[in-house]
Amino acid sequence: MNNITNSAQSEIQPNRTPSKKRKAMTVASFTLGIAALCAITPVLRSKMKEAARVACLGNMVQIGESFNLWADAHAFRYPFHMSTNEGGTMELCKRDSQGFDEQAAFHFQVMSNLIVRPNVLICPGDRSSKPASNFQELKAINISYQVRSGNDVDARQTGDMLFRCPIHRSVFMCDGSLFRADQYDRFTNFLSRH
Repeated sequence: MNNITNSAQSEIQPNRTPSKKRKAMTVASFTLGIAALCAITPVLRSKMKEAARVACLGNMVQIGESFNLWADAHAFRYPFHMSTNEGGTMELCKRDSQGFDEQAAFHFQVMSNLIVRPNVLICPGDRSSKPASNFQELKAINISYQVRSGNDVDARQTGDMLFRCPIHRSVFMCDGSLFRADQYDRFTNFLSRH
């Protein structure tokens, strides 16, 4: 009886020592897996960049809609067109040589009820900016997008740029349209000829 049990157990238990052939297959499989991963990595990286660009466009649409909702509620004036006494940011503007406002955080703060979350102000492709925890603490380091301000930015003008993403080179226009930089250049060239 004891012999039967021992022989049955030895037949049931698999051989626990891997063969050389099995080891070779494992090394070959591992090598093949690494090669496949190396081949896929550039594809994944490009897909991640494309996903960041699409998410950036989504952020830009939210920000642009907030600016345009503000303008609709304030007789086609953006926050930087209105005095601080009227709830705007006109006196707080500080434009650089290209017309982009270095104090854009103030514009976003007065529109915080329209934007809702400050993390929308960070482009997903921006590695240097950090999202603010709330709008009261919002500073330039918490914003990726460059906002144009001043009287030459008109909510009713089709060809006026409102803000842009310097990372993906996308441009949001006052009329609500969104362009990549190369499309924007063609568009402005077309407008200047007609």
